[in-house]
Amino acid sequence: MKNHTLNNRLRIAQVTGLHESVPPVNKSGLEQLVHYLIEGLIKRGHSVTLFGTGDSKTSAELVPVWPMATTRDPLGKILPDQTYTTWAVSEAYLQSERFDIIHNHTGWVSGHFAGLIDTPVVTTLHHPVPSPKGFFDQFPDEYLSYFKTFEDDHFKNNHLVAVSHSQTRHLVQPATVIHNGIPEEEWSTYSSKPGDYLAYLGYISGNKGVHEAILATLNTNETLKIAGGVDENDFRSIEYFNDKVKPYIDHEQIIYVGALDNNEKKEFLAGAKATLMPIQWDEPFGLVAIESMSCGTPVIALNKGALPEIVESGISGYIVDSISEMTQAINNINAINREHVRQRYLNEFTAKKMIDAYEQEYKRLISRKVGLL
Repeated sequence: MKNHTLNNRLRIAQVTGLHESVPPVNKSGLEQLVHYLIEGLIKRGHSVTLFGTGDSKTSAELVPVWPMATTRDPLGKILPDQTYTTWAVSEAYLQSERFDIIHNHTGWVSGHFAGLIDTPVVTTLHHPVPSPKGFFDQFPDEYLSYFKTFEDDHFKNNHLVAVSHSQTRHLVQPATVIHNGIPEEEWSTYSSKPGDYLAYLGYISGNKGVHEAILATLNTNETLKIAGGVDENDFRSIEYFNDKVKPYIDHEQIIYVGALDNNEKKEFLAGAKATLMPIQWDEPFGLVAIESMSCGTPVIALNKGALPEIVESGISGYIVDSISEMTQAINNINAINREHVRQRYLNEFTAKKMIDAYEQEYKRLISRKVGLL
C-alpha cells in the first residue's frame, strides 16, 4: 500500500477514453475540458500525467494507450469503444502508486474498479447517468443487498463529480457538483453589438432540437444560421437532417453553414443576436451555452437539463417552456444586455473557477486518505 502524503504539488493522473485526442480536433466537449484542466493544473505547479491517445497535444506527461484517436484510425473500429476505455483505465490503475489522485473521465463503469487500488479516484460524469434512482425499483428487496455489497466494496474509493445540480437528481451516490468552465483568455471574442442572425451550434440530431430552432425562427422576421456536422456513420442523424432540417434550408431565412473549426465557432457565436438551444433531452451541462455567453451572446433555451442553472433567465438569455415561448423570447432579445451576459460567464463558468474547484476536491480527498480530515 502506498504511503500518501499531502503536498502542495500534487501528482495527478487524468484518464480519458481513446475515441478522441486531448484536445479534440475542431470540436468542443469532454476532451477540450480535460485539456483546459490539465494545462491549468500544470501552470499551478502540479505534476500531471495523461492516459490517452498518442496524437494528443499536451503539456502533461503522455502515456499513449493507443497511437491515435480511434475515430480517425481505421484500425480503431475493430474493437468496441468500451474495450479501448478499459485499456486506458487499467493502465492508469496499474501505475496508481505513482499518483496522489486519479481523475477518471471515462464514465460510470470504470469507477467500479476503484476499490482495487489505494489511490483515491475522482470520476466526473460528463455524460447522462445510466442508472437513475428508479433503476433499483425494478428489483425485489432481496436483490438490493447484492447491489449494496457491490457498491460498498467496489465504489467506496470512487468519488463522483456531477457537472450540474440537475445531473445529481438521477444519482444514488453523493456527488460534488463542479460546473464546466472555459478559459477567458481563449474565449475573449466578446461583441457588445449583436449581428443580424440567430445561431444554432451543435451536432445535427433530434435531441439537440435543430428542427425546433427552425420552427421558432420561422414565426419571426429573423434569420437562423445552423452550424454543425452530420454524423455520416449515424443513419438516424442523416435521416434527421434530410427529413427535419434540409427541407427548410432556403439560404435566406434558414441557412446551413456546416461544421466550423474552433476559431470560426467563436466568430459565429459572437456575431449572433442569440443562440438557440431547444434541446429535447436532459443534457447534463450544455457547453455551447457558456461558449455563447462568453461572447456576450444571450442563450434562449428550453427548460430542460442543466440549462436553467446555466442561463439566468432575463439576464443572460431566456429559459422557455415551449417553441411558441421561444419565438416570443426571440422577439424580446434586444432587452438583454450583452455585457450582463458576458459577466454571467465571468462570474460562474471560467476555467479558473473549474480548476479551483477540482484542485480543492483533490486535496480534500487526499487529506481524508491520509487522515487529516
